[in-house]
Amino acid sequence: MLPSQQFLRLVEKGKLEVYPVISPPRSGSTLMGVSVSQNSAIHGYCHEPFFNLKYGDNAEKAYQMMLDAYEKVKQSGITRLAVQEMTHWLAIDQEYKRFLSMVKPPLFLIRNPLLAMESRLRKLTGTFTMRDKKALRERLEELVDTKGLAKDLTFISDAECSSYQLNLLNRYAEDKGFTDWTVFCGYAYNERDFRPFADLLQEDKIFSLYNSGWEALEEELSWIRQKGKTHILVDTTEYQLAPLAIAPQVCQFWGLDFEKKMVSWGQGNVNISTGQNKPYQQIWYADLKLSAGIKPPQESPNVLDNFPEFIADYVEKYGLPIYHRTYILDSRLEPGDNLVEMELFPDFHDMPLKVRELDPIFAGLHDPSLITDPRFVTETILYQRELTALSHDYNPKLAEDNTDELRQAMKVMGKQIENGNTDGEVIGKNIVLQYKVEES
Repeated sequence: MLPSQQFLRLVEKGKLEVYPVISPPRSGSTLMGVSVSQNSAIHGYCHEPFFNLKYGDNAEKAYQMMLDAYEKVKQSGITRLAVQEMTHWLAIDQEYKRFLSMVKPPLFLIRNPLLAMESRLRKLTGTFTMRDKKALRERLEELVDTKGLAKDLTFISDAECSSYQLNLLNRYAEDKGFTDWTVFCGYAYNERDFRPFADLLQEDKIFSLYNSGWEALEEELSWIRQKGKTHILVDTTEYQLAPLAIAPQVCQFWGLDFEKKMVSWGQGNVNISTGQNKPYQQIWYADLKLSAGIKPPQESPNVLDNFPEFIADYVEKYGLPIYHRTYILDSRLEPGDNLVEMELFPDFHDMPLKVRELDPIFAGLHDPSLITDPRFVTETILYQRELTALSHDYNPKLAEDNTDELRQAMKVMGKQIENGNTDGEVIGKNIVLQYKVEES
């Protein structure tokens, strides 16, 4: 009997219940998976079983992974598994149609694509010195002069690439005007400027736009809604801001009792196994494994102009519009309160910031009235391209007065916030108010 048939038989006999948590990459699905797994009614966790479909493996391998997870925690009655998966892996051969027909109604997560994309780029480029990758070496060989480089591919360790790949990366960085790859990455991360990576990333085997997951998300949601299947959507930022409002609704949806440890589990209590144990894989989950619970958001979104043009174009044409279209679906769980005025205390800032200041993209969706608020438009002048991608109602002309001054002021504020050098007298959390916003 095939693993998928065994899986279905267990489900039909009432011995196995699978609670799927699905999202595009870097959108909070592992966080939600951990959160759900803390519930005492959930006995086990399976991480991205359909991951290997990208290598051409048969989907039966994924069902076998879930069966293995089941065997590890098998109960005398019902065994409940939380399964975390990426939208784009499930979309391969439209496997979501079979999988989602056998499991509990799914939970989909969404997150500001600007945040998700920057996180993905940081993590991905951070792995380039941690393992050898043929496609990466071949692309580097096209881009740099390899004269004088010994092609030594000797394995060093599970955490280090070969000396040849490292030398290629260093030469690539030198061609960009930096002493080595580490310094180059440090500049890109600190400045939040990923444009210098453009020629390296513009190779599908190194960085796939489709694997950003937004098109697959919309495809899967469209199918589910056409079939009239029950599902829920959770915005990860809303979950971080209001976990005690969202988590009980998730439990109610799945018929579970809410437990406070789902949002506050304590240091050292993230014991999930991802099955991805190499250092270049663990880097994607390192922060979560050190977490003690759901924390308020810390990151502000980058601007499209700081991404390579082909990535910015994708986020503008697909990521942000799909984020908008999914956010407004009636299946999204509501946090109850308007969150845009909530004060946060991000690590990079010495004064509280309101949600609308930290993430204007999310704020504009959460409270659509902001989009036509002249003050908000002026405050968010740096994000006019991003907000326009969300809504045609956004009118950048409302902010055309003092545009150059505002843009320069916001750049100064952004750099000082990133460097941790915030001077309340010079900058302040409402710097834009110094530029005649009160006249709007």
